[in-house]
Amino acid sequence: MRAVRNTKQRQKIIDALMSLEGPATAEEIYNIASADYPALAITTVYRNLEMLVKNERVNKIIYSDATARYEYVEKDHKHGHFLVCVGCNKAFPLAECPLKVDGIKESTGFTVTGHNIEIYGYCKDCDRKNECTED
Repeated sequence: MRAVRNTKQRQKIIDALMSLEGPATAEEIYNIASADYPALAITTVYRNLEMLVKNERVNKIIYSDATARYEYVEKDHKHGHFLVCVGCNKAFPLAECPLKVDGIKESTGFTVTGHNIEIYGYCKDCDRKNECTED
């Protein structure tokens, strides 16, 4: 992983990510960042998000509807796993990684470089709504 130079555009994208309470689409990030930096192009946002994902500064989450959402990674946290509500599209981070990758290389010869886990279902608010509408 190489060092990432922090350009003004990249910093606006990171600032937008940090201002959000949860994962957001590139378009949502663009709308926030471009309000403060009008010269920013949507293609620049996509290119920078992919570079930030590659350098483990941003998590990329693919929702069940194939929409990519992004979340800023805190310094000491390498990757995130989420519970994704299919009712309201909110993502809830898991505190711990549920996947144990220790010993995979020894048993299979496969070198793990990373992984993502998204678990889909209904949050408690959406689950209650479904209970109320069932006959």
